Amino acid sequence: MTECTHPRSKGAKRCRSCNCKAMWADPDFRARKARSNAATLEKLRQDPEFIERERKRQADGLQIMLERGTQHTPEAIAKRARTFTARRLSWCPPHLRREYIRLMTNKHLPASEAREVILNQWRTEMQRRNNAARAA
Repeated sequence: MTECTHPRSKGAKRCRSCNCKAMWADPDFRARKARSNAATLEKLRQDPEFIERERKRQADGLQIMLERGTQHTPEAIAKRARTFTARRLSWCPPHLRREYIRLMTNKHLPASEAREVILNQWRTEMQRRNNAARAA
């Protein structure tokens, strides 16, 4: 790992973030954590109080989902998808959004290149409209 250039405490070789990244990049550390987490979970599964707490937590979560049941209707899912697309592609003219997605999925263009294509297309349309308005 490259040397950390972030602010850190005196005598430290890395900042906390870089240190965590370095530790998790080590396969031995990952294996030790996996064993430790598995052992802890196995101990907890033997504890009746833990099992009861987990059941209650899951039941509470299920109850919340059931109370908000309208969020899982096809109409609500479609509305969420439209809202997400509108936010993510707010830079893109609405009538060109499908074209942008097609360029990325079918033509396998990177997002930055597809964005340039769409913006150039939009500029061309706007020039054509302006020229048509001047001619009329």
